[in-house]
Amino acid sequence: MSRRRPIGLRRVAAAGALAAAWFLAVAPAAAGNAVGETSTGTGTSTALAPVAALPADVDDFSFASFDAVYDLGRDDEGHSTLTTTERLVAVFPDFDQNHGIRRAIPERYDGHPTEIRITSVTDGEGVPRSFETASEDGFLLVTIAARGFVHGEQTYVISYDQRYVTHVPDDAAIDEFYWDVNGTGWAQPFGRVTAELRVEPEIAAAFTGDAACYRGWSGSGTPCESLEVFAPEVAGDAPTAVPFLRASAANLGPYENLTIAAAFEQGTFTPRDDAFLSSPVAVASGVGALGALGAALTALVLRATRWRNHPGRGIVVAEYEPPPGVSIMEAADLVGAPGRGVTASILELAVEGRVRIVETSRKKYAVEFARGDSQGRDVPDPGAGELVRLLFPRGAHPGERRPLKGGSDRLATGLQTLRSRARKFVTTTGYRRSPDPGLRLLVAAIAVVGAIVGVVFAIFAFDQARGGWWPAVALGGAVVLALVAIGAVSSVRPLTERGRDMHDRLEGLRLYIRLAEADRLRVLQSPSGALRVPSGASAATSAGSIPDASQPAPLDSAAVLKLNERLLPYAVLFGLEREWARELAALYEARGEQPGWYSGRGAFDAVAFSTGMASFSSAASTTWSGSSSSSSSSGSGGGGSSGAGAAEAAAGASDARPPCRLSVLLCRA
Repeated sequence: MSRRRPIGLRRVAAAGALAAAWFLAVAPAAAGNAVGETSTGTGTSTALAPVAALPADVDDFSFASFDAVYDLGRDDEGHSTLTTTERLVAVFPDFDQNHGIRRAIPERYDGHPTEIRITSVTDGEGVPRSFETASEDGFLLVTIAARGFVHGEQTYVISYDQRYVTHVPDDAAIDEFYWDVNGTGWAQPFGRVTAELRVEPEIAAAFTGDAACYRGWSGSGTPCESLEVFAPEVAGDAPTAVPFLRASAANLGPYENLTIAAAFEQGTFTPRDDAFLSSPVAVASGVGALGALGAALTALVLRATRWRNHPGRGIVVAEYEPPPGVSIMEAADLVGAPGRGVTASILELAVEGRVRIVETSRKKYAVEFARGDSQGRDVPDPGAGELVRLLFPRGAHPGERRPLKGGSDRLATGLQTLRSRARKFVTTTGYRRSPDPGLRLLVAAIAVVGAIVGVVFAIFAFDQARGGWWPAVALGGAVVLALVAIGAVSSVRPLTERGRDMHDRLEGLRLYIRLAEADRLRVLQSPSGALRVPSGASAATSAGSIPDASQPAPLDSAAVLKLNERLLPYAVLFGLEREWARELAALYEARGEQPGWYSGRGAFDAVAFSTGMASFSSAASTTWSGSSSSSSSSGSGGGGSSGAGAAEAAAGASDARPPCRLSVLLCRA
């Protein structure tokens, strides 16, 4: 008994196929068209006249027939399986044009891979044909080519296995087999296309009675000419698969296809389990991400506890003189600004009168040698002396200039060496420490391994359509967490107690620079400040009179100017060069002077000077300090520098420095 019933269901995209002629002598591969997700055609149900092949070089041939047999079954877990045997009879021209065909089989169905495995490729007599396979754009390409040209009728029999070939429609509680036969990607016509679906008796018994076939272009709902569905009782109790459904269409034109569909009771096939926990590769990606997470958390906890900076006293006292014992390059490392150390060192040499900063044009500068030993041997700071030699490697005479521009590998290497020496100095002298190198390496290794595992297995999970979006979360999380862990352990150099004390003194210098002018004057007029800054009270003292302690002594403006000049390099370290340059400019203008260590493009102008200093700092840091790629660690953590509510230091501190009330940013005697 046979019957023909259309399935009244919304159709889901079926697996299509494409193919192209393969012509080695003319082109490496003939053109082919991709298969659309929908697979029904637009032809009519009546017999059509034979359609000639479209003249398109190697595509100019036809197929006499395409016969497919599908054995639909179940594996031990109830998942659908499919064994396909396709018999294609191609008709090639009598002249030399083609070597064979290329069959393109979709690798995915309903969004997941079907695990295609080619089992054999033969001719019509069962003699094996040579073939090659490749995966490209979601298709498994099976290229069947002879060494020489082929002519006339050639038969190709392709057999392959697949899994997970049924689906559950959104609008019906059934399991459905919905399949393209030849596919919509062929540029050749087909004289006949047939499909035979075979199932085991148990599967046939679950048939709902709904079946359909379609022909034509992609999207067509035109029924095919013939559809036969055999009742379960006809199939009988045979132990093997028997014919269950036959469909055929005649005279299909290029890019036209035959589609078959059959509905079975829900639960006939076990759906593919795409859940995260059901996939070993998806779970492995999560394990890798968790490893990276553990490494990142461990690194962050260690940075906050075992590897943290010494807390210090928690109080910063305003300082108006650089602390002795460290150079400007070493101070740059202690405050976490090693990239500004070179610029600050150049300015330090300038205010000492050894070099001059010359503005050659708008935002362009040069360093001019002014005085001293041409090799910097008379510079007290060895690092600054080395900087002179780097700027003027062949020696220098007064007036010689070095343009402020990059491009010198020797200079870049030398500056990197200076920074490395300063970095090493603060560690060897006990200002910083380098703790637990083995533990840091272990944490970094765990993070890297976790990231690699997370990324690799997440890619596998994507390829297998397993785990939903969780593999993407695992992939991104593993990479980010590994970077966090590596960043946390790569440059661990916390401040020691000695280093924290020196750091806080430098922070006191920053505090002084940031104070308002009136507050800075109070610091300079304090008892400890008066001991180091000349004032205008010397005449009264020499006459034997006792100065009134209640009245602050007037300050020598020249001494204050010199003091502020000395602080300019440190203002660069703290990123306050623009503000401090304005203070210097105001002092120069008040005294009617101009700096001997800086030369602008015209007469001295306070605004132009402050702008030029800020511009020089930016240009120098970008050109020279930026030539290195060395990493740096922050040295400002672990102690407050201006927090509200800090306790006032006791009078008569051992270092005789004026205490500072951080709540109002004022230093008092």
